[in-house]
Amino acid sequence: MKWIYFFLITSLLAINAFSNPIEDEKPKPHIRYLNTLDGLSTIDIISIEEDKQGKIWFGNKGGAKGFDVFDGKKFSKWETIENNWLIKNVLKSHKLSNGKVWTLYQNFGNQGSLGVLEPVEKKVFYHHLVKDEQGNQKDLKQIKFIDFFFNEKEDLVYLLDDAKTLYKLTLDEDKRPGVITEINTPIDASKAKYAQTSIYVDIKETIWISHGFHLFMKKDLDQKFREVPSVGTNKDYIINGAYKTKKGNVLWLTNFGIYTVRKGKFVKVISDENHPLNKTKVSSIIEDELGNFWIGTWDGLCRMKSLTSSAKYEIIDNSMEGKIFNCITADSFGGIWFSVKQKGVGYINLYDTSFGIIRHKNNKGKDKYIDGYFKDSKGREWFLTDYGLSVYDPSKKRLGKYKREQKASNKTFPQTDALGIFETKDGSIWIYFVNLYLCRVVGNDVQNLHLDFRYLNMNIIRNISGIQEDDNGLLWISSVEKGVASYNPKTFKLNNYSDPELKIGAISIAKDPLSNSIWFGTSKKGVFKFDVDKKGYPNNIKNYKVSNNINKDNLPIRFLQFDNNHILWGGNRNKYIFNKSDADSIFKTVGVFNDVKDQVFNNIMVDDGAIWIVGDHINYYDLEKKTMINFSPNITKNSLFGKANIFKTDDGNYYFSGSNGVVYTNKSNIEFSPYHPKIYFNDLYVNGERLTNGVNAENEVILKQHLSKTKQLKLSYENNDVAIQLIGIYPPSTGQLIYFYRLKGLNNKWFSTTNEMINFGAITPGDYTIEVYAVDDQGNKSEINAMPLTIQKPWWMYTVVWFAAVLLLIIFGVIIYKMKVKQHKQKAKELEAIVQERTKEIQIRNEELHHQSEELEQQRDNLFEANQTISLKNEMITQSLNYAKTIQETILPIEDQLDAVFTKHYVYYQPKDIVSGDFYWMANEGNRTVIACVDCTGHGVPGALMSMVGNAILNQIIKEKKIFSTKEILQVLDERIKKLLKQEKGFNDDGMDLSICCLEDKGEKIKLTFSGAKNDLYYARSFENQLSVIKGTKRHIGGKISSSREFEEETLYFLKGDRIYLFTDGIIDQHDENRKRFGKKRLIQLIEETMSNSVDEQGELIVDTVGKYSENQTQRDDITFMAMAL
Repeated sequence: MKWIYFFLITSLLAINAFSNPIEDEKPKPHIRYLNTLDGLSTIDIISIEEDKQGKIWFGNKGGAKGFDVFDGKKFSKWETIENNWLIKNVLKSHKLSNGKVWTLYQNFGNQGSLGVLEPVEKKVFYHHLVKDEQGNQKDLKQIKFIDFFFNEKEDLVYLLDDAKTLYKLTLDEDKRPGVITEINTPIDASKAKYAQTSIYVDIKETIWISHGFHLFMKKDLDQKFREVPSVGTNKDYIINGAYKTKKGNVLWLTNFGIYTVRKGKFVKVISDENHPLNKTKVSSIIEDELGNFWIGTWDGLCRMKSLTSSAKYEIIDNSMEGKIFNCITADSFGGIWFSVKQKGVGYINLYDTSFGIIRHKNNKGKDKYIDGYFKDSKGREWFLTDYGLSVYDPSKKRLGKYKREQKASNKTFPQTDALGIFETKDGSIWIYFVNLYLCRVVGNDVQNLHLDFRYLNMNIIRNISGIQEDDNGLLWISSVEKGVASYNPKTFKLNNYSDPELKIGAISIAKDPLSNSIWFGTSKKGVFKFDVDKKGYPNNIKNYKVSNNINKDNLPIRFLQFDNNHILWGGNRNKYIFNKSDADSIFKTVGVFNDVKDQVFNNIMVDDGAIWIVGDHINYYDLEKKTMINFSPNITKNSLFGKANIFKTDDGNYYFSGSNGVVYTNKSNIEFSPYHPKIYFNDLYVNGERLTNGVNAENEVILKQHLSKTKQLKLSYENNDVAIQLIGIYPPSTGQLIYFYRLKGLNNKWFSTTNEMINFGAITPGDYTIEVYAVDDQGNKSEINAMPLTIQKPWWMYTVVWFAAVLLLIIFGVIIYKMKVKQHKQKAKELEAIVQERTKEIQIRNEELHHQSEELEQQRDNLFEANQTISLKNEMITQSLNYAKTIQETILPIEDQLDAVFTKHYVYYQPKDIVSGDFYWMANEGNRTVIACVDCTGHGVPGALMSMVGNAILNQIIKEKKIFSTKEILQVLDERIKKLLKQEKGFNDDGMDLSICCLEDKGEKIKLTFSGAKNDLYYARSFENQLSVIKGTKRHIGGKISSSREFEEETLYFLKGDRIYLFTDGIIDQHDENRKRFGKKRLIQLIEETMSNSVDEQGELIVDTVGKYSENQTQRDDITFMAMAL
């Protein structure tokens, strides 16, 4: 049985080798494909042109739809183009420098006719009728053209028909046709009617015609064509077309590579016969702005940095193997567009970063989720997956696997999530896990690996957040729950460092590359530096704060790491990134990276002036350019990166563990695009009606040309309801553009929208400027596009009209004034008589008022004397109360008494009036201390008198009677209050609520006995941030009514550093301007939130917070609040 058991265990851990368990897909440009599902009319696109605005026009063949228009996000159909009725299928197109697109088209009645497309204005013009050299009219619809080509100056276009006849058509300055001339060619169409034929005209006006595998040329002064001799070609070498490089070299694309004319001969560009390019059919090519050649071949889409034998022949996408590339072109945004026959259209952004991916397949061929990836010093690749641990040796192409097992032994893999993997200086591979697992892999032969792990003491280390090896070979472990420990792999000894500041735990760790110092990041206490001596002990521990721009100290700091300049970096999941140089005393905030679309950061890596940021996706920030790239899921192989393991190799590759495998790239692959979105005014709507060129609006011609070409808009007052449709172009971004706009002169505030239609509504007369710009999901911003807008005034708003109206009003006013003056003179005489009569009456009344005034003065003097008497008495009362306050304060415990018992304490005592109904009391008897917090009935003088009674009775009970049972103290206090105040006879109903506890020192522990009369005790352990409560008995001290409920007593044991809190209800009864109480729940929450502060700091924060809450409000009751650390 022992042998069977041994066989089962070793079989479980045996190395499983099988074919291609690891697939490494090298970094290649991402291709975005478009087909009929995306909006194309057909998948057979014959030509691709970009208009002046940046829209892409796909000329389709076979779909009978002319062109499909693509703005980078959506398609517009051919039916929206004016005068499009003749163009059905596109055979070839060419964009001129003026933006117009000449099109060789085909429809059901005409084949090979010419049309001119105006893309911006969305119109088609036809040039069918031209004149020959004799002045005779010629109808081009009667000729079946198969190809055309423009010369460099664009004043000539050469056309080739299906009979292989060549025509030269002159163009005027506006690129309109002039005179057509026939040119004799050496091609006998009757012998090779279906041979592929094309034309090309170079900068020297040399005409080139390819026909099958023959190439002919004719210089400007030559009378006829001559064939160019070829080297090593035969009838299979079909010429598919020509292309001019940026250096001016003309390339000829054939079924067996690329040729050129060199020293008068038709030769291969790459002379090596075995070069892959010379063994494939080439149908299209383009040289991009970065100097790369993109080649459409029979092998698929290929890329070469130069057309030389030493340049790498890189197949970008072999899924198009055996397909014909109709065309390849570049746009003005750094993009490459290509069309493949019967497949559709592809797009590559030259500035997209290329990522590769290492896929780890399971037995069913599905990709495993990779939790961690590591490449060791021997070149082996280690994978942490949901299934366990795998190691792959590329040199032997063999895979070793270790599965998880629930049964723990020294031969199994833990049944828990792995967090990281690393290699020590002795070549050992270590893996650490959630909870308390640490594993080591030993052995050099990948076929004979075994695991040796040991459980670590849970009380010393738990939930490992990182491990670093120091110069002594010790492993320093940061633990989320237990702080810091070191582990000696040779002696298996584990030491922990219980610094009180580290009890909250360490969430990150870094080894200083220039010294034997270990750095630990914490969640609330900043960063600690351990200077480790040669014996492995930290002889110096320093603490550094982590601050941000809003002065909130000690934010959590994770992801600790040193860069090449010995600057220590860190960050947290809330998108903060910090760093500290050797000269800094704190960690400074580099920034809050809200441009990252992910909810939180899972990891960062700083290297060579850049930061890799990983959330669910990968992001890259250039510190010098201050520019962010948020890599789209398509670019990063649709992986998610929740585990966020990042690994960098010496060759500059970065590896990111994700849901579909290990995604990787090199920093050299990163290019920041110099391009930005473009935005144009596309359509104008006035009073809800779309206007086109020359169309009237209320008998007014608004647009004489397309809106995008209009320099200024002038609208009448009747046509002031304005809306403008924008068009934003930016193919590199798949996200939606955001448009920002404003009507400068009316409101300078910028507004944003994702809608292309901007409605300004009815605009008041005046001169304005419409300003717009667009921003993509990466933050790339277009230039501001502006258009002046004038809303003309109506006739009644002009100055001359207002002047005439004012003049008429003045004349009318003068006439009315004279009439009124006459009326007023007559009324004045009548009023004069009335005034004389009333004057006599006033004199009589005046004498009566004089007598009344003398009587009021006498009454005033009497009131002043009474007020003086009251003020004097009030001052005497106030002096008495202040003296009473002094007497009352003498009964309170002094600071020295509190300092002798508590390590830290804070007391806030605030009467509502001068004297208080609250008081706190304390007595020391041997190793016992009794402390009480009392709230007497009422406040002011009655409350103060009651407090003096309570103080005296407590002194008798404890100091004289030596009673230390808290419930007995309350019972005796209740009885004496009732007796003293004769409450059994119903004379008085006063009393008090209080909390009282007895503390007894038991050495390492403190025994606390508590009782309460309608008041509670709150406490918090030093290792917790949570407040607990001991409820008092719901019974009042004193009063007329006797209670049958006995006072309760509860005993707890505390450690030094634990805290207790006593307070009266005055602090929770404080209210805000809405009469809403601060409340006990809010106070408890405030105490818990400030628990990390010292007791006195905590007390100040609590009192300050309550004060701000009840600011400008009258204090409702006496307040006593006590916080004490045992």
